[in-house]
Amino acid sequence: SGLLTGYEQPFHHAILISALFYLFCGLYFLKKLLQCFEVPLLSIILTQTIIVLATPIIHYSTNEASFSHVYSFFAVSTFLYYIKKHSIFLRHRDLLIAGLLIGLVFILRQINLLILLSIPLLFNTKQDFIRYLIHQIKHLKWIIFSALFALIPISLQCLAWKLQAGELIIDSYQREGFNFSHPEIVNILFSYKKGLFIYTPILLLSFIAAFHLALKTRVHQSVSWLLFFLVSTYFLSSWNQWYYGC
Repeated sequence: SGLLTGYEQPFHHAILISALFYLFCGLYFLKKLLQCFEVPLLSIILTQTIIVLATPIIHYSTNEASFSHVYSFFAVSTFLYYIKKHSIFLRHRDLLIAGLLIGLVFILRQINLLILLSIPLLFNTKQDFIRYLIHQIKHLKWIIFSALFALIPISLQCLAWKLQAGELIIDSYQREGFNFSHPEIVNILFSYKKGLFIYTPILLLSFIAAFHLALKTRVHQSVSWLLFFLVSTYFLSSWNQWYYGC
């Protein structure tokens, strides 16, 4: 018939280009985030190189470029940068951009919202974090505006579902879910079937180093880091197919 279906070769190439583009965008905003902490340039380059070459992100940017993982990496990196930027300059536009990004984080994969638990890690001291919370409470209307901005990408996703399938909300995991009473924490970290630290051992070194540094310098960061790690691991290991994917 001559009509395009979206499955032709140029579309496959476009998906690959898109994944690589957002990989580089994610690395760029990760760099800007680390610069906010005055991390040396050499350390930033080394971190970016390790993320690309020693984690599954390279797999999800090439072989499975149509999956959401590389886009989640971009959205999360950019969101954390704008939250950090807002905590420094207290500009409302940064908070609104962060709102847009957390909406994008949500529609990419709802479990990504766990990244909100890492926000305390963006502050050097507990006092800085408390002062930031107090400032947000005093300017609550901008939190509401930011939440409304988060609804923009969510609404666009719902509109796309409505136009394509006739439903505003589609559950693509209808026969799957979480089993919170039987988390596979040990398996998801150390098993040969799935283990994070088995197949991405650089993250074990990163975990030990980050926790040691936080514990040595800032107690609140060590507690925040451990809480974020434990809660994220608990949720991910509670998925009924905990062994699925990279």
